[in-house]
Amino acid sequence: MDSTRERNWKHAWARRLANHTLLRMLVLNFWFRLVVILFVLGGLGLAVGLPKMWRTTPDGIRPIVKVSLIDLVQVRVLRNSARKLAAQGKELEALRAWRSALANNQADTAVLREYLHQVIATGEPDHVTAFEALNSAAWLLRLTGTNRVDVGLVARVFGKFGVYGEACRLLGQLENELSPEEQAVYLAALFRTGRLQEFGEHWERWGDKFAGDHVLSLYRTAYLAGFGVGAKAVEARERLRAARNDLKSRNLALRLELIVCREKQDAEGFAAALQELEAGNAARLDDRIDYWLLLKNLGKLDEAKKLADSYTAQPRTALDLGRLVEAYGDLGLTGRAIALLERYAPDLANADAPWAWDVWSNYAGLLIESRDWNALKAMALRLRMLPRAGQSLAGFSCFLEGRALYSLNQKVEALDVFRTAAKLGFPDASFAMRAAIDLLRMGYPDVAWDVLRPLEKTLATNVDYWFAMSDAAQMLKRDAAALLRVTTRAYELQPNSFRATYNYASALVINRQKAAEAAKLTLTVLSRDTNSISSRLLHSAALALNRRYAEADEILKSVPVSKVAGAAMSFYFCTALEIHMGLGDFDRARADIENIDPQHLFPTQAAWVERMRRQLPARGRRGASARNRVRVRFFSIGLRLLRFRVEDQISVRVAFSH
Repeated sequence: MDSTRERNWKHAWARRLANHTLLRMLVLNFWFRLVVILFVLGGLGLAVGLPKMWRTTPDGIRPIVKVSLIDLVQVRVLRNSARKLAAQGKELEALRAWRSALANNQADTAVLREYLHQVIATGEPDHVTAFEALNSAAWLLRLTGTNRVDVGLVARVFGKFGVYGEACRLLGQLENELSPEEQAVYLAALFRTGRLQEFGEHWERWGDKFAGDHVLSLYRTAYLAGFGVGAKAVEARERLRAARNDLKSRNLALRLELIVCREKQDAEGFAAALQELEAGNAARLDDRIDYWLLLKNLGKLDEAKKLADSYTAQPRTALDLGRLVEAYGDLGLTGRAIALLERYAPDLANADAPWAWDVWSNYAGLLIESRDWNALKAMALRLRMLPRAGQSLAGFSCFLEGRALYSLNQKVEALDVFRTAAKLGFPDASFAMRAAIDLLRMGYPDVAWDVLRPLEKTLATNVDYWFAMSDAAQMLKRDAAALLRVTTRAYELQPNSFRATYNYASALVINRQKAAEAAKLTLTVLSRDTNSISSRLLHSAALALNRRYAEADEILKSVPVSKVAGAAMSFYFCTALEIHMGLGDFDRARADIENIDPQHLFPTQAAWVERMRRQLPARGRRGASARNRVRVRFFSIGLRLLRFRVEDQISVRVAFSH
């Protein structure tokens, strides 16, 4: 009976859908229906899985990384594959698997950490792996905001590949909480960067842990050989000589001896050790650069230039390029440095890492120093086109373009590009600070303020940041309360600084707050620089704010009007206005107002000047203070007449009547 009903149902639908072939097939044919459903689900899956719509980078991090669901699945598969290869001892294959996983999601911090741990565990990774590992380490720090665990991991990667300066910087902030592995990296980094005294101090604290460490023991031996005294130094030199004769430790011993010779300014010893390294084909670029700079420091600049100019090997990494360019700059070989950057920077410095950023910063600095504005503009445009560096340095490249346009006298175009730079942002706080200071010098305080404002939390304890904010607020003349806030912060950080004290006192006077404190601070400023016109003017303004008009007037008279101009001129006449209003000299007060340019005032100052204008009495009328001064003057005349017993016996009342 059920089968009969089913046939009747199918026949009924078949008759209804006789003119709709597709719908008829979909309702009546099970297999066709199944294929259609699978096709629809597949389309939906592709629509959801293929687009890169899932952001994996934190807010504020550039470049922004977005992934698809398929990318996430591939990361998981490749991650498992990498773990299996590592467990089987296939280190290089495991590294390739980790890199493939990261290619699908560059912002996966868990995969980044496992990849870097694998890099550390690998004996001698190839050149490409070293380059990518360093870039990945720097990227991890940006993603996690210098997380404590990640700082130690990244520092170990830096130490493995000889980036000792960065390792020192990271671990030096945490030296009281370092693990033994991090302590070992820190000790090596201190020695390699020439901070030998600190190495000795830290060895005294931690050295017992590394008595069995052959490498660190050799560092200690080199330290004693160079800076020890007595029998310990003699014994250390013997051990170091023995290490130089051992094939396993020979190169390290020679390189440590180079460092000792560099710190002792021993060019002959350095040259001998370098020659041995070159004979074994083990000399590095850093070793040669150190020798050039040592010769320069010893007054042998021509010899240093000759050696540097004859060096023809090409740099292999952005670090090599950066160090070589800096050396050429120090030796005065600017043209050689620019040519080297033009050739190699787009390839070697196309990375989202601090050393790559430094290369482009140095490149820009050399072009600015050379005043080659067209080359600077071309470099900025070329940088923006790079796939990796162009994203992280987008704001910086716009700033450089604007800098070139400004110097080419294209001010309108420069302002537009500067505003774009402020919106795009800078790779780190140091770049933003340098850009903001340059913008202030060029007269763009509004753009400088926009560049600096997002850095308030990052640079909360950096007084130079608050000085730059103070300068921007003072130039903008837009918000007196903001000026007081930023100058207060700078003063809190450096209460003994002349600049911080002056700026804070100036903000108090402009905001008409804490008059007693302003007078005290301006007196301190004046005592430090008694010849400063600005300090005298500010102290006069603070005294006037305290209603000490006579004292303020005396100090103001010592300020020659001919030596103040612009905003200082308006401030001068604001001070004079307050003094003359207080003394009741309204005619001079009217003249003061006429000399004040409102565009040089904060809105609160302009409002105060307007209030003073409204308080002025009509011309020809004396104010109460003026009448009182007349009475006092005539009263003193009467007293003198009475004292000398003038023959006419003029009374005090007559004196008053006159």
